[in-house]
Amino acid sequence: MFFPLRVQAWSAAQHVPSDVYVHPGFWYSWNLLKPEIIKGIEAAKTKYNATQITFTGHSLGGAIATIAAMDYYVSTRTVSRVITFGCPRVGNYYFAHYFEKVFGTNSLRFVNHFDFIPHLPLEDMGYYHTSVEHWFQNGTQSFRTCNFLGEDPACSDQLPFFQWNLNDHSLYPSLFSLTTDLKTCNGTAMGVHQALGKLEGYRRPDRLRKYLKDERRPL
Repeated sequence: MFFPLRVQAWSAAQHVPSDVYVHPGFWYSWNLLKPEIIKGIEAAKTKYNATQITFTGHSLGGAIATIAAMDYYVSTRTVSRVITFGCPRVGNYYFAHYFEKVFGTNSLRFVNHFDFIPHLPLEDMGYYHTSVEHWFQNGTQSFRTCNFLGEDPACSDQLPFFQWNLNDHSLYPSLFSLTTDLKTCNGTAMGVHQALGKLEGYRRPDRLRKYLKDERRPL
């Protein structure tokens, strides 16, 4: 498969598979920010005696957070939490596979309704989403935890390109407003913090099922 402008970011790290590639623009963006961010993380760890670091971001920030979390893991072997909103695809299938192996249920990826950013870069270009998608289907406080670990054809991946829009990309703050009393995930009402913090139980049995060699859903 053709991967345009790919970057083998961790080629020198022996424990990272050689077929793991990420988008060069996201990789370079992270490296521009990396020195100050790592400096801030280390300072916060010292000041607050922190042992768990959460990487989070919206849109481009989500892409950078995804790569930052992996880069931090590669450097420190510390597994941290990753929460993204409206995140684009960051790397190829093998990056998504390794990301799931490293972070598993410590990763949450939210997509709002017809948001077009998560559909880019295109799957046909060789890009693949990480971790389970939590999909707000209609711009309300209800969302669905999807079945497959990367691209679920029953969730936002099913949307034709003419339904993608920019407006839904800007609504994440209202969906997660602390003034909202309840959210509903797969028909179950939950408090705001519970909705963000206890979604691991909604992972599907797909992750335990045996798949054929060429069957890439889930990871």
